[in-house]
Amino acid sequence: VQDIETIDRELSRYRAELSGKPQILVLTKLDAVQDEGPAARVAEHATRAGRPCFAVSAITGRGLPELLDAVAGALERMPPA
Repeated sequence: VQDIETIDRELSRYRAELSGKPQILVLTKLDAVQDEGPAARVAEHATRAGRPCFAVSAITGRGLPELLDAVAGALERMPPA
């Protein structure tokens, strides 16, 4: 959770408008996790902040379809450049 807050601060400091952009939080290497408690706490924090959060594993494919659907939906909602 602290890392997320650090990244948010750094984005704001780099360019203020970046902090207002939509974000999707992705927790990777789900297959290597023994204790899913920390990932659950991060996902809960992200949900409270209104930020979609997905836990994925590239090896097993777990969570990837849901992540791809979320990214596609977010792109569809973006205004044209």
